[in-house]
Amino acid sequence: EATRTGIPLRIVTAWTLPLGVDSMAADLLAESMIETYRAQLHSIAERVRLDYPGLTVEEVFVLGPAGPSLIEAAAGAALVVVGSHGRSAVGSLLLGSVSHAVLMAMPAPVAVVPASAAQEPS
Repeated sequence: EATRTGIPLRIVTAWTLPLGVDSMAADLLAESMIETYRAQLHSIAERVRLDYPGLTVEEVFVLGPAGPSLIEAAAGAALVVVGSHGRSAVGSLLLGSVSHAVLMAMPAPVAVVPASAAQEPS
């Protein structure tokens, strides 16, 4: 859709420190996880750039809870795409908390894309 419309694609990922992590471990965990998430974001963006060479791809890493961070990052977006990965037959019928939060408060149309069978964890 971004290629068709000529609008830049903004890939957003958000991370926050899990509840219950003690303060001594928090700094080490946060530094490591932020680095991991930033590297993963860059890797995904590079794959998109290779597949769509004319597309402008922006990488956005947000330090904060996923739902509110994605909603804020989507301000002015023409379309928001989020993934959903049900982990079981019952889980596939339900949206995750992030997808649900985004659908309930998003300022733009939202497409929820389920993980393909090849991408689901075994």
